[in-house]
Amino acid sequence: MKKRIAKRLCIIIFTTTLVTMILNYYLQIKTVRLNMERNANLEIDQMEDAIAQSQTTWNERDQWNQRDVIYRTKSVAFLISQNPQIVFDAQQLQEMMNIFQIDELNLFDAKGQLYASSNPDQIGSTLYTNSHFSYFLPMLDDVTLSMVEPTAFDKDRHKRIRYSAVWDTKQENIIQVGIDVQQNQQWTEQNDLSYIFALSTPTANGMQFAVQKDTGEIVGATNHELVGLSCEEAGLQWIMEKPPEGGFSITILGESQYCVVRESGDLLLGVAVSNAALYSEIEKTVWTVTIYLLLSALVMIVAILQATDRYIIRSIDTIVEKLVQITQGDLDTKVDVNIFPEFEKLSFHINQMVESLLHNTTKISKIFDVLHIPIGVYEYNRHMKRVLATDKVRELLLLSEEDFADMLSDQARFEKYIQEIQQKNDALQKNAIRISGHIERYVKIQSFSDGHNTIGIIADVSEEIMERKQLEHDRDYDILTGLLNRRGFYSHMDVLFETKNQLLTSALILMDMNGLKGINDTYGHVYGDAAIQAAAQILNRCSAEQKIISRLGGDEFALFLYGYEKEMLEHYIKEIQEEMMQTSIPLPNGTTHPIRLAGGYLFYPDYTVGYTTLLRLADIAMYRAKKQKKSEFMSYRPIDDIFFLEHQKMRRIPTTK
Repeated sequence: MKKRIAKRLCIIIFTTTLVTMILNYYLQIKTVRLNMERNANLEIDQMEDAIAQSQTTWNERDQWNQRDVIYRTKSVAFLISQNPQIVFDAQQLQEMMNIFQIDELNLFDAKGQLYASSNPDQIGSTLYTNSHFSYFLPMLDDVTLSMVEPTAFDKDRHKRIRYSAVWDTKQENIIQVGIDVQQNQQWTEQNDLSYIFALSTPTANGMQFAVQKDTGEIVGATNHELVGLSCEEAGLQWIMEKPPEGGFSITILGESQYCVVRESGDLLLGVAVSNAALYSEIEKTVWTVTIYLLLSALVMIVAILQATDRYIIRSIDTIVEKLVQITQGDLDTKVDVNIFPEFEKLSFHINQMVESLLHNTTKISKIFDVLHIPIGVYEYNRHMKRVLATDKVRELLLLSEEDFADMLSDQARFEKYIQEIQQKNDALQKNAIRISGHIERYVKIQSFSDGHNTIGIIADVSEEIMERKQLEHDRDYDILTGLLNRRGFYSHMDVLFETKNQLLTSALILMDMNGLKGINDTYGHVYGDAAIQAAAQILNRCSAEQKIISRLGGDEFALFLYGYEKEMLEHYIKEIQEEMMQTSIPLPNGTTHPIRLAGGYLFYPDYTVGYTTLLRLADIAMYRAKKQKKSEFMSYRPIDDIFFLEHQKMRRIPTTK
């Protein structure tokens, strides 16, 4: 049986090797040609870019030259306007022309007659009679024109002269200058195709060429022997009829080439590589691959024969080993023995059974969802690295699908995460755990373990907690301003004054609004409420971080600042007063009403008493402020008690919560 298997293996492998060798040879040729065509197209793209760039550079330089000529012409016109006699002083005129590098200077009057010139022979000419001058005739009709003539060759002086003209600043004379632009000759030469191809770096064993479509002349090539030849002389005559698509074989100057040609405007651009260079590596590559395949085939035959006896036994051992792991509780184990159909079928049924066990959590999750039970369940075994959990667990713990999947794949990491969040119990919420994320959620976690298996239940108690927190908020906060009400203020002050550790130097400010009754009586309680809210915003904008703000009732407010040096507290009090002076509310009659507060304040521990006594003393200071300066904050003085008693009976200020 082994001999029959070996014989069949040899026939199959060696036949496959032969077919692969032939196919490889064909593909090598195909690949080489495709690579050549791709590279040729890239080279043609570069040729097109070089030609376009050359033309762009020419245009840019020509535009720059026009601007330069106009600039020099305007400069000369300005100087002549400032000193008209300079044109009749030959020495000064020549010095000015030397400074601006001008070869010729002509002055025309408003009728177009030349009355002064660096070339006296031309005096008396007009814009109508001279070919160099007639280009500027439109300027006689439009004094705003500045014109530059295209570069022309002056046969008399054997120079390339460019003329430009502008009106002088008084618009009485046309100033024309002629400037030698000999450098344009260099630009023209650099724009020539033969010059561009001379700078090109040809591909090894290849060449680039350009053919003029209308004449069939090769106007540029990296092989200088081709330049100036016709397509017939070079062997390219048939591409003139219709350039072929893709690559093609052709003989150029007696040598076999593989060529790519593309139309580009009025040119045919091409790249050619000799066949000898193109296919030089194919034979060596094909033989190398063939030898490699034969050696690989021999190694494969030996390996297959040696492994035949061993795979069946190993497959059985593998299945038994996997089953032991599954029975120990590791449900992540997969059986994937598929050498023979029988083993593959057995593996499939074992894995299906395990999958059924794993899907129990999904089934439980669906049941909870249908019944709208906000509970998540998880389970893990000490032999099992993976954690089984319902989808509700991820939802309750506010985890992303990716993080949840990673955590379930590592039992130790999941267990550590549960322990960490259990240590963050919110003592105010009766052992509920706060989970923070894109929303805030409260859960309770309870787990049970028998030493091998651990089952945990996570229950959502967010609704219960939030209802309780909302009740507490409604109880302690003023609806209109969002500030603490009197009960909430006393509750917070009780906490601070129980230990007094955070107080250090503190300030209590009691404030009363001015003019609230007038706003209510005149404009209604809507504007009165707006005034109260504006007063609350003044206190909220205090930059102190450690503060308690309260609306004690009506138009009465209290602010307690704690944990600062006395100088800083005075700064915050001044800050509130400045903010108050800039605050007002709009009224329905189009005017505004300023928001003003009268306040009394004192510092702790300057007066080492309870906060209810501090409130009473601050109230006395506030009374003095309302009587003397209605928009001031005044500090408490012991003499204020006498002042207060002389003017009215003491208001009833609670001394307890």
